[in-house]
Amino acid sequence: MANNYPEHAPVLAAANYWAERCLLHDGSVFTEEKFWTMEVLEEFKVRFVENFLEDKRGFMEKLEEQLKGGTPQLCKFTSELMWVLYLFPGILMSAKKKSEQVKQIWGWSGETFPGDPLQPAAFNEWIGHPGTAFNTHRWREVGYLWRVVWSFKKLGLELRQSLLADPWKFAEWLDRIEDSTQRLMRNILLHLIFPEEFERIASKNHKLRIREAFASKLDGTDSARPEYLAGIASCDWEVLRIRKKLESESTGIPVDFYEEPYKEVWQGAQVPESGEGTVKEDPVPYGKRHWVIAPGASARLWEECLEKGIISVGWDEIGDLTQYANKDEIRDALVEQFGDNGSYMNNSLALWDFANSVKVGDVVYAKQGTARVLGWGIVKSDYEFDTLRIEHQHVRKVEWKNTREVALPEPSRIPLKTLTNVDGHPKFLEFVESFYEEDEGGTVEIDPTLRQYWWLNASPKVWDFKELPVGGTQDYTAINAKGNKRQKYKYFEQVRPGDIVIGYLTTPVKQIVSICEITKGMKETKGVGFEFKKTEDLAKPISWEELQTMPQLKDCEPVMNNQGSLFKVTTEEYEFLRSLFDEREEVSPIPPYSRDQALEDLFLSGDKFDRILSLLKRKKNIILQGPPGVGKTFVARRLAFALMKQKDEGRAPMIQFHQSYAYEDFIQGYRPDGKGGFFLKNGTFHTLCRRAERDLGRDYFLVIDEINRGNLSKIFGELMMLMEADKRGPDYALQLAYAESIEETFHIPENLHLIGTMNTADRSLALVDYALRRRFAFITLEPEFSSAKFREQLEKRGADGDLIDRIVKRMNALNQLIHDDSHNLGWGYRIGHSFFCPNGTLPDEEWYEQVIEFEIAPLLREYWVDDESKAEAELEKLLS
Repeated sequence: MANNYPEHAPVLAAANYWAERCLLHDGSVFTEEKFWTMEVLEEFKVRFVENFLEDKRGFMEKLEEQLKGGTPQLCKFTSELMWVLYLFPGILMSAKKKSEQVKQIWGWSGETFPGDPLQPAAFNEWIGHPGTAFNTHRWREVGYLWRVVWSFKKLGLELRQSLLADPWKFAEWLDRIEDSTQRLMRNILLHLIFPEEFERIASKNHKLRIREAFASKLDGTDSARPEYLAGIASCDWEVLRIRKKLESESTGIPVDFYEEPYKEVWQGAQVPESGEGTVKEDPVPYGKRHWVIAPGASARLWEECLEKGIISVGWDEIGDLTQYANKDEIRDALVEQFGDNGSYMNNSLALWDFANSVKVGDVVYAKQGTARVLGWGIVKSDYEFDTLRIEHQHVRKVEWKNTREVALPEPSRIPLKTLTNVDGHPKFLEFVESFYEEDEGGTVEIDPTLRQYWWLNASPKVWDFKELPVGGTQDYTAINAKGNKRQKYKYFEQVRPGDIVIGYLTTPVKQIVSICEITKGMKETKGVGFEFKKTEDLAKPISWEELQTMPQLKDCEPVMNNQGSLFKVTTEEYEFLRSLFDEREEVSPIPPYSRDQALEDLFLSGDKFDRILSLLKRKKNIILQGPPGVGKTFVARRLAFALMKQKDEGRAPMIQFHQSYAYEDFIQGYRPDGKGGFFLKNGTFHTLCRRAERDLGRDYFLVIDEINRGNLSKIFGELMMLMEADKRGPDYALQLAYAESIEETFHIPENLHLIGTMNTADRSLALVDYALRRRFAFITLEPEFSSAKFREQLEKRGADGDLIDRIVKRMNALNQLIHDDSHNLGWGYRIGHSFFCPNGTLPDEEWYEQVIEFEIAPLLREYWVDDESKAEAELEKLLS
């Protein structure tokens, strides 16, 4: 076909360039950037595919709104995606208009279009006219093109290369994509990438008519035909064979079906009806097909099917199905037998497919209604008409592989028909195959659109969502205290990991308070119930009274009747509630925080502050030690804020160790549950580690005041090793003392830092464990009475110069005396400058005397407890 129109060469070359650069790899058509990536594809999915705007505005106007707020890469990707869309069609849109739109979309990224020569070269010519529907339903074609790229990128590089090297395998793969046979871009893509094998025909119906009109040109045998071809791909193969036959008859002159005399021949042909052995419209995966079948009304014959290893259908009265040439004859037989009181379209198709389309090796799923699968198996025999059976005499043998029931969420449900081919129902296959693959030890990431939503009631008199920390898990049994199945037990059977749970507290609270996620279902708990993890506490709970006034929830199951524990919530209901949660979340913007801000009112030099920051980044654990009053805690928080570049106190909480502080407070331990039992509760450090782990892009800090007041070896326990900077992350995870299983491990994330403070003058302290010492960097903070910043701080607050001189001179003299008294005291007992940092008080003589009398005097009397006269003499020097 390429030889027929040499002017198409630039377009086809551009398409080939795109397939290599973008489809096979992650590059760009116009630049050396990489934005045909899964990350950008996922962003496009959220902003365009799942964000349909149903109004009368034009395509470009709506597209701009959909992309607004996205990354620059998203706009560039969309520009190139539209470029691909515009390669083939002509007449409806000029080359100038196409080029303008591609450049306009690129411009939304904030960058100038690079002006690559491929862009105008590709648009100067066009290949075909797909019709006005292509333009009218442009958003559908864009969505389909995205779906093709997204699915292709999920494949390994080797498989992608093999598909692009084989046009028929690529066509067979392409027809597995949802909505493939209905989209014009399916046929356009095949011609752009494989112009020698696929015609410049965008319309599926045109291909079917050509095949029908020139059927006489096909030989009865075709040994070269790939066995896996079916559906429209099979038609593509036959059209290619027809064209080659016609060209051989015309001594090699290229054939174009849109030119005479060929166009006149096929234009009046009728499109053949699918299912009659000619063209199958449903996409068929390579090697096997997938079917859903009902084993009798309401699955009443399911047990017999399992016992005998069969699957069967009814309508025995019309006899052996192999006697009918097509499904029309089956339909006529049904009419004759049962009367002309229906079309019998579905029944005749089911019977035809059961006898002819289902093949040995195909997968069958037994169903009950539209929302429950009972099991699956492999077809092991051809069709048989068994007259020895009392009913359901149309039979095939099946090897049933798994009979665990699965409830289908709404997006994956299938039609209420006796037999349905589900290769065109990707959501059904993804959900069901992942469900059964779990039984084989496999793991499959479920499409988020298949996630289910639940509402769980908790009575505060029994247990409370609020008592469960964020990140904590909770079991909920499917059997109540009396040993009976809970109301709506069927819901417990449907719950799966990844589902979302709305946490509601009943009387007297009567509020939605939390959001949780299912971590284990009935399968994982061996039928006991399910486990969930709390992911969020609502800043502003929603009351029962409010819920009852919302028209969007008038049909919501738990709002209509709240008697019970577990309720189903639709996707629309959850999304409405989620919007309410987000609206109520009053998150004040966290102010930025700079190094200069951190140094304000600190008496440290900038160089020393920077050295401490560097140590904290490298070592991850530091201890600020020093005498009382040198501002250790004050400095600790500022170090954290400086590294975060935000004054986010939530990411830098502070605790204080003491003699009674234990491992159970810090890591985890059992606590009374108020019902005579105990539950495992995570401690402060455990909770912060899990929070930091969920937010690895940002730094977290734990400030431990008076760190050496606790029994550090007992508090840190087995985490002594994990604290080291090079032992962070899941590779070094270990089992905690209270772990409930060997699989339950714990690690400290790389983005969590520890800042301890240690008062060197506390006589009650034990020595810090040497094993712990080497895991921390120790920084000594000194009294800074001689610092220029100390003087500036007092002057700003109105202190008299003489008073400042007295404070500096007398406190330096006192500290020197304490330092020299190495037998009783020493450097660690000096007195810090923070005693003389007034907080909202005028630093005058009265203020000075109060500091000495009520803060310094008790300290000195404690220092010289055995020499009271010494303490009094020094106090007199300070006050004279």
